[in-house]
Amino acid sequence: MKILLTADWHLGKVFEQSQVNFSLYGEHERILERIVKIADDEKVDAVVIAGDIFDSYNPPNEARSLFNRTLVELSQAGERPVIVISGNHDSPEGLASIKPFSERSGIFIHHLPGVEILSQDYRSKNFYARSSGNWLNIEFVTGETVTFYLLPYVSETRLNESFSGYTLFDKALSYNEKLQALISEPSPFEQDHLILVSHIFAEKGILGGSEKTLILGSSFTFEVERIPKDFSLVFLGHLHMQQQIDERIFYPGSIFPMNVREIKNSPAKSVSIFELHDGGFERHIVEVVPGDYVRVVSLETIEEALRLEDSGGLIFIEVKSPLTSQTGLSEVVRKFRGRLLGITFGSTGDFEDDYFGQIDPSTLTDRDLFTEFFKRQTGKEPDEELVRIFLEILNEVRNEAG
Repeated sequence: MKILLTADWHLGKVFEQSQVNFSLYGEHERILERIVKIADDEKVDAVVIAGDIFDSYNPPNEARSLFNRTLVELSQAGERPVIVISGNHDSPEGLASIKPFSERSGIFIHHLPGVEILSQDYRSKNFYARSSGNWLNIEFVTGETVTFYLLPYVSETRLNESFSGYTLFDKALSYNEKLQALISEPSPFEQDHLILVSHIFAEKGILGGSEKTLILGSSFTFEVERIPKDFSLVFLGHLHMQQQIDERIFYPGSIFPMNVREIKNSPAKSVSIFELHDGGFERHIVEVVPGDYVRVVSLETIEEALRLEDSGGLIFIEVKSPLTSQTGLSEVVRKFRGRLLGITFGSTGDFEDDYFGQIDPSTLTDRDLFTEFFKRQTGKEPDEELVRIFLEILNEVRNEAG
């Protein structure tokens, strides 16, 4: 039996720190097409998506359409099971809204613990699926059976709601203890393989660079020794760097780097394919973004950017000197049109000579603060119309906040 594991798609994302407002939609579309092809070429029996499908609770419509279309293609018109859980970026209710339609196509979405995964059993020519609470059992025509325990990301408040039928003692447990209690429930099914799927920050995990920190009660991480040994595999989402925590715990990582730090830490992106057998499992990695496709280049001047060799991939440019020529900037944007993730410039002057280091900012007007900031970023004075617009917006924001 083969299972493809992926997570952290973050559909609807705009590249962070991008001064050119670079939408990742086109990249995501190409990557998801590749993931569908990998699933077909590898002849995987099931696909698991471990949360953070979208980048926000209210993603753009094109991101929703891309997600729905990809699910249908991955499911092969209901003949291959696709298992989806919600992450901390996802709206559980948003994912739940398509459940009545998705489960008719062999797509099983679990948005909150304690909510039934399936409204009724599902049968296709390739497999039979049934659920009980957070458990999803799939029996393939080959006779192999796998049971998934699905644990979507939940805030502490929502986790407390899952303990509504428990004792007062149980409700007083820590977040880690409550998660342990949930995943320690015995499987109601018989199976050849038992797999935990969740969206959490496991201890010993390494941040990729753009993750939102998950505050789990008083802890930032979930203690992996709390995971029952009954689970032969643990599939996790949230950390954007592809990694193996121990012999059975895996993060597939995000499908695209989302800021400069993530490009530097882990530019290559992939999905993981697990082949399960009686003696255990084998894993291999398939790239969806090569390591040389996205790069950060640091230069002294903007003129050096114009002399850069065009590799054909995506590029983020860091210029150490301040911007002194709008013409040069326009030429760089034109040269890398559609492939420039962003560009930054150094500030004018050294820190020791910093204007704000010599003057108490509380004595400055809003106009003075903006003017000095603009000069440090661009090396020139802002025009009067730009200052007027800035002050107008600033006053609107203050009025709304007040």
